[in-house]
Amino acid sequence: MTLCIPIVSFISFVDVFYDSDADIYGFQFDVDGVELVGAGGGAADDAGFTTSTGNNTVLGFSFSG
Repeated sequence: MTLCIPIVSFISFVDVFYDSDADIYGFQFDVDGVELVGAGGGAADDAGFTTSTGNNTVLGFSFSG
């Protein structure tokens, strides 16, 4: 599965890609050097993940497993 999350700043979007042969049940990562104002879309949305941001951390998970 390739996970693509656009990270939105006041200037641009950044795509983040993840490739794994294993099932993905959630993800978390930090970003530095930008003001993170949101995340979503791509395979995360397609898989029904809820994404949230705070303190330059992106968190994604599924309530349905």
